[in-house]
Amino acid sequence: MPRPAHKDAPSHGAQPRKAALEHKPPPSPEAHAAALQRAIAKIPADARSLATYKLIRHSPSSPLTVKPSRGESHQLAAAERFFERHPCRLLYSAASASPRQHAPNAHVPEVAILGASNVGKSSFLNALAGRSRSGGSGALAHVSQRPGRTTLMNVFGVGPRPKVPASLVRKGSAPPRHSLILVDTPGYGYRSQASWGEAVTGYIRERHMLRGAVLLLSSEKGRLLPEDEWLLKTLAEANTRTLVVLTKADKGGRGDWPARCGAMADMLLRELRDLNESVGGGWRTAAGATGDVFITAAGMDTTGKLGNGAGMGAVRAAILEMAGFTLQDKVAKKDEAVTYTGPIVSFDDIPWQ
Repeated sequence: MPRPAHKDAPSHGAQPRKAALEHKPPPSPEAHAAALQRAIAKIPADARSLATYKLIRHSPSSPLTVKPSRGESHQLAAAERFFERHPCRLLYSAASASPRQHAPNAHVPEVAILGASNVGKSSFLNALAGRSRSGGSGALAHVSQRPGRTTLMNVFGVGPRPKVPASLVRKGSAPPRHSLILVDTPGYGYRSQASWGEAVTGYIRERHMLRGAVLLLSSEKGRLLPEDEWLLKTLAEANTRTLVVLTKADKGGRGDWPARCGAMADMLLRELRDLNESVGGGWRTAAGATGDVFITAAGMDTTGKLGNGAGMGAVRAAILEMAGFTLQDKVAKKDEAVTYTGPIVSFDDIPWQ
């Protein structure tokens, strides 16, 4: 499996998290469970409140946080401007991860969006880019009632035009028009094609500008499916920075989303911790938001524009941080991230249960 270019290189351009270096002892399981229950009790469970939350984050140190700090509020506002003030365009579609079917990219960070066929990926992409959630003419991705409809890898450009010196642009090519590339991958699982794993993991292996992956998991399921477990393991072994996002927080049928999503996020943190330990501890110690689980309701019905609401603000900021940007009053690009390549397990080799 892929490993860093040299033993001291952090994964995908990240810097070691100071908290990880301090070796603070984790709270006892009893204390952690009590803290989670206190956090759940403080959060209104109605959909109206859910729509107003710009940040819904579950971390090992702060269970189920919905109130950003002053500094985080500035970061969320900067992320919203990045995604919504600039046109978002479909750049191209590709039937596979073959380099011949994907445009060359030497300058713009890429982030892959992964998820099962019925996880709400199209709604998530539309909300991320500030587009219509109904799947109408203003939508970025078509929202279908039938899972497994996306069979291509659709590549979108978002954000302002980056400042790339003309001398660095390949002769005969146009300079990049967007600061970030989002890659919408076909959903896996129900009605998805058997070649999914080979295509997506091939893209992770081949694309040198890939800075990480966003894995969407449905909070309706309440558990990890075998396909989810396999993909998390693959991302960990590939040392790919991974942002884990729970979707459909508003789809529980009752006003109990804090308890339902909090319990699943807590389970996911344990799973991520175990996976990190199984690959030597380098995957989940990367700096930034990739150590947390985020909760969203991207497809919920609201009056007016969703914007950063329903948890999307924090996810936007986390994606930008993972892609190599800093967020203060504006979004700025950091040093280029490091990409690692190597063999990946084929989809056909998954031990299905």
